[in-house]
Amino acid sequence: MAKQMNLNNYTRKAWIGLSFCFVLLTACQKDNAEPKEPATVSFPEKSTVTYGEQLRVPLPEGYGNGGTVQVDFSADQTKDYVFSDGNTLRQKLVKAARYDAEQHAIFVDSRLLYPTGTSSITSAEVLPSQYIWTVKLSTNLEQDAGLGYLHVTVDPAAVNIEGAEQDAGTAFAYGLYGEVESAFALSAMEDVKKGADWYLPVTEFAAVREGKIVFDASVSESKGEEETVVNSQPSLVKDGFVVASTPFRMIFIPKIKYLFGQYYPDLDITIDYSTVHIGLSNGYLSAAPVFYPDKYKSTFRLKAVEKNGVPFANSGDIFEVEESSGKVRVKPSENLTAGSYKVYVEAVSSTGLVFVTTLTLGMS
Repeated sequence: MAKQMNLNNYTRKAWIGLSFCFVLLTACQKDNAEPKEPATVSFPEKSTVTYGEQLRVPLPEGYGNGGTVQVDFSADQTKDYVFSDGNTLRQKLVKAARYDAEQHAIFVDSRLLYPTGTSSITSAEVLPSQYIWTVKLSTNLEQDAGLGYLHVTVDPAAVNIEGAEQDAGTAFAYGLYGEVESAFALSAMEDVKKGADWYLPVTEFAAVREGKIVFDASVSESKGEEETVVNSQPSLVKDGFVVASTPFRMIFIPKIKYLFGQYYPDLDITIDYSTVHIGLSNGYLSAAPVFYPDKYKSTFRLKAVEKNGVPFANSGDIFEVEESSGKVRVKPSENLTAGSYKVYVEAVSSTGLVFVTTLTLGMS
């Protein structure tokens, strides 16, 4: 009986020993196993954002839906650049990227970067045509480890030019030859202006001063009746790189002669017929006003009427202006009383400029 019990004890000890060895062997095999390669994660082939805005890139499907996700960024795939403050482009790229766990998305803050492919105005260095982030994903589930690359292009922001129109991406405006400067206020979004300065390459006739682009009056010297076109590109520059700009075409036209009367351009003589006496209550049609150079003439309209220096209601449209010619028409009316009627006539040129002249009708 004692021998049987000893045998059973021996058997149990043997099984325990074998089980312990199995556990140790399994643990050693796990320790010696090669680390699992992260799965390839696909991001959009190219993402684009305008400077001053934030780019949102959702995590690929399957990541972030369960468990905790850790997202790490590096920028080894982007050609580096050292800025004057000692910081590098790769450092700025890493700082500009972040992961938002609530939205399960990556955000890139373009305000911490610069438009891609931009050349420095101080060193002529050119930034890469795209920025590349290496994105490493890991979760509390080992099989969810992933590796991907985020390719982003940053476009420059736009500069707004007060009073200018747009045509195919180019701002333009018309001005008159004269003896004074022509100035247009510049503006941009606050996030775009932060840390940046206004800049314009040195030109003969244009400069940026106090947030305005200013054209020198000398642009019109000795130009006769020809138009003068000045092309420029006012910009905002940060750390030597253009972050916002807009092409701007300024077109100067000769001074406009606009009056009721006559003008002789070869002699530069003006004869004023802007005061006429007519019979009270009679109908009347004036001669057309002079608008020179004629090629800029477009349409005319009635702006206002005054009687003896006081605004006149013009009930019943007694005073009218022919849209195509600028002639002033007075309808026969018994409601008019004697006095001096000044008619303000606007001319809208083919370039969009507005001019005003007057015709005074003395009625008695």
